Amino acid sequence: MTQSEEILEQGLIKTLTEMNYEYVSIKEEENLLANFKVQLEKHNQKDTALSRRWYSL
Repeated sequence: MTQSEEILEQGLIKTLTEMNYEYVSIKEEENLLANFKVQLEKHNQKDTALSRRWYSL
C-alpha cells in the first residue's frame, strides 16, 4: 500500500513534534536563512552571535 507524499509528511511532522522537536514553517528563503541563523547560534560552542555575512549565500 502506498501513501501520498502529503500524508507521509504529516505523519513525520506529527512524530517529530511528539518527540519535542519544534515545527518551523519555512515558506520563503528569508525564513530559511533566519532559522538557519537561529540554529547556528543555538549550537555555536562559543555562544557568539553571527552576522548575516557568515551565513549568506
